[in-house]
Amino acid sequence: MTNMISYQGLVRTFPNTAKRYAATIRLRLNTLDKSAWTLIAEGSERERQQLLFVALMLHSPVVKDFLAEVVNDLRRQFKEKLPGNSWNEFVNSQVRLHPVLASYSDSSIAKMGNNLVKALAEAGYVDTPRRRNLQAVYLLPETQAVLQRLGQQDLISILEGKLNRPGNPGD
Repeated sequence: MTNMISYQGLVRTFPNTAKRYAATIRLRLNTLDKSAWTLIAEGSERERQQLLFVALMLHSPVVKDFLAEVVNDLRRQFKEKLPGNSWNEFVNSQVRLHPVLASYSDSSIAKMGNNLVKALAEAGYVDTPRRRNLQAVYLLPETQAVLQRLGQQDLISILEGKLNRPGNPGD
């Protein structure tokens, strides 16, 4: 068996890193049901992208809050770009709500932000991680059905940018 494991186009020669990535992916996928797993494995590229982003949101509530409070707010204001400092500003404003954020080093926070921007690009919320031009996202009916099955229908409006936070229809 080789120690090289391909992950998102990168070759990793560190087995512990690969195991950590696999554990993270497993935890995210466990937030979904078996029907969603089938769509990820056998569905379209768009279905896969949307459902993997849903899994990320369900696994990491801070991602949902960032999308709702930063990305959707910028789109509502007709801003064209996600500012480069938006993640750091968000983290600083959210430490009380998500105390776990205070336990991470600055470099870990920066890496989380970079990974989140990459995930936003893969899901279609920004054009590229570098340019960060905001884009509208329309959820596929299959993605909406998964969210309804999971009892997470409040995320539909957040994912489509129609609502900032659950329970606040006026946003």
